Amino acid sequence: MVVQSTEERILEFKKTFNLSINGKDCLITTKEFGDIMWSLGHIPINNVELQVIKNQVDVHIVGYLQWYLEWISDIFYKFDEDNNNFISVEEFYHFMTNLDNHEMTIEEANNIVNRYDIDGDGQLDIDEFINIVIVMIYGHR
Repeated sequence: MVVQSTEERILEFKKTFNLSINGKDCLITTKEFGDIMWSLGHIPINNVELQVIKNQVDVHIVGYLQWYLEWISDIFYKFDEDNNNFISVEEFYHFMTNLDNHEMTIEEANNIVNRYDIDGDGQLDIDEFINIVIVMIYGHR
């Protein structure tokens, strides 16, 4: 028997799943998922329903993460004017002030790049840039 869930129900379970992975490695067992659902008042009919819902949530999250990484990559390459796979302070400053209409000085751009420049090479690679985007979206570091 295949258990079908409505889109609204899947969204509700995605929210539950997202609460459960806070600070973890983004992996959750079916039992942990069931425990969290119970704690929030969501009572699955049986383990089959629980597994079907968890599988649907997992698929949606993987699809969302793929889209999210592609979106961040697109932004990165808009900053990377010379196409060398790095964003210099000047490129960061140019994009933020001319293309995105942020007010900042070159010194402020330098400070931001230096704050997220993990390897200390004076520029941002894609991983360092992802950290900036995550902080901009989800809060300050």
